[in-house]
Amino acid sequence: MQFPNESKAYRAARNDLLKAEINLRRQIEKVAALRRSLPAGGEVTEDYVFDSERGKVKLSQLFERGATLVAYSFMYGPKMQTACPMCTAMLDGLNGNAQHIGQRTNLVVIAKSPLERIPEGRGADWYPKLSY
Repeated sequence: MQFPNESKAYRAARNDLLKAEINLRRQIEKVAALRRSLPAGGEVTEDYVFDSERGKVKLSQLFERGATLVAYSFMYGPKMQTACPMCTAMLDGLNGNAQHIGQRTNLVVIAKSPLERIPEGRGADWYPKLSY
């Protein structure tokens, strides 16, 4: 494929870039295969306790819908003035899908800040907010 009026130097650079992107993709796939082939980790020896909107909740209680738990770490520590803007954007985008995700798996959002500091957002009452 060539673009109109492209130089030979541009085409050579584009071809080099394409090769690099293909190699990167292959490496990403190798790493993903290694991750999937990891053996089971060790047992969790402590049933961690979180503060939630419904009171104290144990880690074991977060597995209501089977063995999979999707936990999003909301970067908003107690010493931070404002929440991470990327986390906020991510959670805003997740808001519409969370009810559907929650039909098949367990979904929680965890932050280090006390619950009072975690903003409700745009009606974001769909996820159990946890604090540790």
